Amino acid sequence: MRNTAEHNVIKSADLTVFPQSGQVEIKGHVVSLGLVNMQVLLVLLGRAGEVVSRAEMFERVWKNQTVSDDTLTRCISEIRAQLSKHTACSQLIETLPKRGYRWVPGVDDMDCHVAAVIASEKGKPQGGWKQVVILATSGMAALLVFIMLVLWLIDNSLRSDVVRVALIPVYAAQAGQRSVAADLDDLLREKLLATRNLRFFARSAVRNSQQKPFPFTSREFNAQWIIEGNIRQKQDKVRVSLSLVDAKTALVAYTMTQDIDGGTTQLEDLCVNFINEVSGVLRLDQG
Repeated sequence: MRNTAEHNVIKSADLTVFPQSGQVEIKGHVVSLGLVNMQVLLVLLGRAGEVVSRAEMFERVWKNQTVSDDTLTRCISEIRAQLSKHTACSQLIETLPKRGYRWVPGVDDMDCHVAAVIASEKGKPQGGWKQVVILATSGMAALLVFIMLVLWLIDNSLRSDVVRVALIPVYAAQAGQRSVAADLDDLLREKLLATRNLRFFARSAVRNSQQKPFPFTSREFNAQWIIEGNIRQKQDKVRVSLSLVDAKTALVAYTMTQDIDGGTTQLEDLCVNFINEVSGVLRLDQG
């Protein structure tokens, strides 16, 4: 091993670990672990045969740093992958769910200096107070934002002047008209969003109700109205129909039908006129 004091090593099974260089020698093969992975390995070796909790590992390797659980998981996975290629040991690191990790082989030889460094880290509290304060502060801030968001959503959904609408995707009778139907869907959403005191449900929420919207959307989401539409060919024109339907009774409150040649401008005008009429029926103010 180059540029490494020969005595400053740890031996376990068929592995010889050189902490200073971050390398492990296994039957003539030299593996470079890197600084962080070597620190994780040293903690495991220093507690060989014992369970090292994730909290202790974070405290020993990433003291006063905020890192995700995935970081430690990735380090353990990389160490396993790099060392298992050359060792004859069937298992080096054991994972104990909800407890931590354990280095399975015994440690045969450890330099006194290395042992002293590892031992000096034992017995320290598993969570520095700075890290606890940072985590607590971040958690409280996130909780506060979440509570404010929930209260805002509840306020908007329960206000008596808010009308809840389920927008069913426009049905196209022919495959060639599906792009027009998709454009019409987008335009309807854009114009609906510009209408004050009106909220419509996300597509994922009403997806299961498309085949049976009555009374599903009313019962499941407390929807008051449904907007649906269909497109079909009418000679050389495309006939578009849009309807406002009572979500409880399935009674049509208003419908608009118009023949267009498929132009985007005509679709937009149709959406604007339809939303204006719907606003009048529902007695809404447009934003």
